[in-house]
Amino acid sequence: AIARAARRRVVVIPWDAVAYKPIEIRGSEDIRKVRVSGCGGTVILPALEAAEKLLRPTTKIVILSDWDIFDINSAKVQEWLKKHRGRILAVTTLLPPPSYLQSVKIEP
Repeated sequence: AIARAARRRVVVIPWDAVAYKPIEIRGSEDIRKVRVSGCGGTVILPALEAAEKLLRPTTKIVILSDWDIFDINSAKVQEWLKKHRGRILAVTTLLPPPSYLQSVKIEP
């Protein structure tokens, strides 16, 4: 839906304790390519570092998470999120993201 609404390519970086290979999404059939094989031990820094390599001046970032993230308070993570806060939409299913991010909660 994001790719369709934006009429742009969307790159998904699946992540848990590591960032997996980025997947380009152009249509609903591509979403089936997204797989995360890990479980638990969520850290976000590897995903942020992977995203950094793909950023362009007009890139928007959507972070989908429960925000139960082990390294959320680390200096590197906080610095990255604050640096890019104007382009981030934090979507949560559980815990609130940092207050300086625009966020949306999805109720189960």
